[in-house]
Amino acid sequence: MIKRLMRQGYMLMRAAAVASAALALAGCSPDYNWRAVTVGDGIATGFFPDRPRVQERTVSYDGHDIVFSMSAASVAGALFTVSYAVLPPPLAQDAQAAARLGQSVQGSLYQNLGASLPENLPLFGERFDIRGSPAGKPIRLQGAVWLTSGVLVEGAVVADAASYPEEQARQFFQGLQVGR
Repeated sequence: MIKRLMRQGYMLMRAAAVASAALALAGCSPDYNWRAVTVGDGIATGFFPDRPRVQERTVSYDGHDIVFSMSAASVAGALFTVSYAVLPPPLAQDAQAAARLGQSVQGSLYQNLGASLPENLPLFGERFDIRGSPAGKPIRLQGAVWLTSGVLVEGAVVADAASYPEEQARQFFQGLQVGR
């Protein structure tokens, strides 16, 4: 009788361990293959859910050409990005002009999602949440913009509002470190 009870207890513990492992594995989607990536020679370090691709584009702002570089990874319809721009010396040396550029970048995120600008834009380095419906499709963006010694950095996670990866966005922002 004792052997049978011990065997049943062992079987229950084994079943619980298997169920626990299955739940843990279900929480770790094989789609997310996290990796630390240095962006822009140390300007930032991002924790991306897949190998990011890098794109660059030049934009004109206040008479200056500014090169923005974006590292982006897309997983399950969600886009995880870290963008940066080294400011040209005239902007880098003018704190008010640099701040206007940073606020312009923040404002463009709201406008691109068709969302109203808040009365006060978030502080630099503060994470914010935007919900909009460009082209009639509900989209959610969480982002943050940093302005540090001549560099503008933006981190963002964008996805369909109904399937927004809350936990993965949290992990992404926890791993995002701005260097200079």
